[in-house]
Amino acid sequence: EAALISRHLAKTNNITVSESEIEAEIHMMTEAYRDNPDYLANLQKPEVRRTLETIITNKKVIKWLKEQVLG
Repeated sequence: EAALISRHLAKTNNITVSESEIEAEIHMMTEAYRDNPDYLANLQKPEVRRTLETIITNKKVIKWLKEQVLG
């Protein structure tokens, strides 16, 4: 249910994630796991990019909610 609410809030409030935001997250993860070739290979998979997009979107929705509640 929380995922559905988050997606709905993102859509209705035009909360989006850019490719550059996904790339920045991948870059950060690449630096953190540079000694793990299997992990680095997984970062190139489309499903991982979609998961990162969802995670970033959820963070943005939470930030948006806090701004609405706290002003």
